[in-house]
Amino acid sequence: FVTRVNYMLERRQYGALAQTPPLPSSNQTTIDDDQHARLSICSLIEQISCRKNEAQLKQALQSLEPFKQFPLEPKLYVRIMTCLTRVDRPKEAMTWFDAAQQHGIRANEFLYGCAMSACAKSKDWRGANKLIQDIRTSGVALNTIIYSSAISACEKAGQPQQALKLLHSMEADGVAPNTVTYSTVISAFAKGGHWNQALQIMRDMERKGLVANTITYSAAISAFANDGQWQQALGLLEEMRQKGIVTNTVTYNSAISACGKAGKWEVAIEVMQDMQARGIPADIITYNAIMSAFEKGGQWQRALQLIEEMHAKGLPANTVTYSTAISACEKRGHWQGALAVMAAMLERGVPANTITYSAAISACGKGGQWMRAIQLISDMEAQGISANTVTYSAAVGACSKAGKWQLALQLIQDMQSKGIPANTVTYSSAISACVRGGQWERALRLLEAMQTQGVPCNTVTYSAAITACKKGGHWQRAVDLLKEMQQNGIPRNTITYTAAISACGKAGKWQHALWLFKDMHDNGISANTVTCNALLNAYVKGGQWERTLQLMDYMRMTGIPADATTFGVTICACEKGDEPLNAVRLIEQMRDKGLRCDATAFNSAVRVCAKRGLWDEALWVMDIMQLNSVPLHSSTYNNISALGQGMDVSTDRDHIGNGISTGEIRAHNGMRGLIEILE
Repeated sequence: FVTRVNYMLERRQYGALAQTPPLPSSNQTTIDDDQHARLSICSLIEQISCRKNEAQLKQALQSLEPFKQFPLEPKLYVRIMTCLTRVDRPKEAMTWFDAAQQHGIRANEFLYGCAMSACAKSKDWRGANKLIQDIRTSGVALNTIIYSSAISACEKAGQPQQALKLLHSMEADGVAPNTVTYSTVISAFAKGGHWNQALQIMRDMERKGLVANTITYSAAISAFANDGQWQQALGLLEEMRQKGIVTNTVTYNSAISACGKAGKWEVAIEVMQDMQARGIPADIITYNAIMSAFEKGGQWQRALQLIEEMHAKGLPANTVTYSTAISACEKRGHWQGALAVMAAMLERGVPANTITYSAAISACGKGGQWMRAIQLISDMEAQGISANTVTYSAAVGACSKAGKWQLALQLIQDMQSKGIPANTVTYSSAISACVRGGQWERALRLLEAMQTQGVPCNTVTYSAAITACKKGGHWQRAVDLLKEMQQNGIPRNTITYTAAISACGKAGKWQHALWLFKDMHDNGISANTVTCNALLNAYVKGGQWERTLQLMDYMRMTGIPADATTFGVTICACEKGDEPLNAVRLIEQMRDKGLRCDATAFNSAVRVCAKRGLWDEALWVMDIMQLNSVPLHSSTYNNISALGQGMDVSTDRDHIGNGISTGEIRAHNGMRGLIEILE
């Protein structure tokens, strides 16, 4: 009783009122010889433990610091380190451990245990491993608690293999791991999504006679959740029920998360309903997991309904909830919903963060609302919320879709001035913006700047750059970029090859276009309709009308569908190759497929038929033109007129297209009848 009274008196004298606690006198060898100093340390420890605010905590820590220069008894070091670790000052706790060693204090299992707990708290797995080695050499017996703390350090630092290695060392040292130890190792693998190893460790644990508990199963289910293995997660949940192991909110949250990551939002709802039926309370994490399931499944309407349900139940949605709902709207390009959620969020006083704004900006970009995207960045700055690379990339993407290349480049300049690094997505979007805006030179300069700065290019980047080469007529540069992709190990796809083939075709380099088409096939990359159309244009540009028909046959044999462009280009090639029957055949195939080509192709067919004297075929084509309201071109009229000059027939082009039927034309027999009726 007397000791306690003295302690309280000393606390009043040297505790909260003392700015500088009394230090031990210079002739004392240990702090224990000075009762006042010892009581001051105890008082400071209590102040730190009962911290009221950061300023008081900082003052208490500063007052404690001078005692570090004196040797303390191990119990005091243990108290100080335990206190500092509990108030999230593990690194400062380790400085006291270092001070004890410098003063020659022999560490015992308790002091080592405090040091190991500090390493676990600070995720210092290397320090934990070093402590294990030091303990071995010191002669202090290693125990389950010390090893478990070391494994916890590895788990928190995301080092599952190191955690497993320590588990094996623990067993080799004859220290028996317990359920907590194994659960921590399982959790380490769970965080990395290594569900196979996590499950194997749990089964090994059970084979060794240890009973898995709620924490163990929750960790294993979490492993499946991180990899989206929803069926396995639900299997473990059912196994818990069969074994009579208590399930809790954490367990169900992990199972719901597994369903969500797999996009199984319907199953996630069923699991939540089962959870509520068993009387297990749902928390904000539960609802956020359901919200994430809706986001993955693109169920933006349900996401909005869930927020209102939470509000009606008095469970306040947080920043994560709202941000996930906005992301759900973004995935479906529903920018109105995204902005509505953000408005409700701010109205209810929930703070938005960088992730929130980035998702909203991306939603606006997908919805073609580039002005709103730019405004959101301004709103962020006004509210003091920092934009990051993802935010700006979303804004640049919004400008890219609208072809606003000037704004896209301005945003990149803003990033550079603020020290925000542009990444592959940022540059790729800016290059695409320049291409859409007809600024192919700027697009190529952006590619060069990107490569100079060491920003990695991907397939999208190169595809946009090759398209820029096509628009600028730089076919050789397009081919070089395609080769560069191969050299750098960047996968080429149908879009990449199509852009390069189109670049060659535009320049009339049909041989190079054909070589690229064959190289594409040799590399196992499938051509599509657009690819074939690009090669067809190359053939037409190079006067290779025979090859256009061959390519049409290839498309038919390989199941590549021909569209109106395919037929139109090939029909025009037939005119150049003087192949009227093939032109008519192609028009007939188009009609059977329900396709309609443009006036250029129809007029080509009429001209080539008239040139070869195939009047019935020409009239048949004109009949289809009339049915589809396709006019005759001036060149077609002039062609017919020139062919009829030797027949002493005058014509007037103003009369073309006056609704004359081909039946009337046929009644006048051939070209003479055609020209007479056109008059």
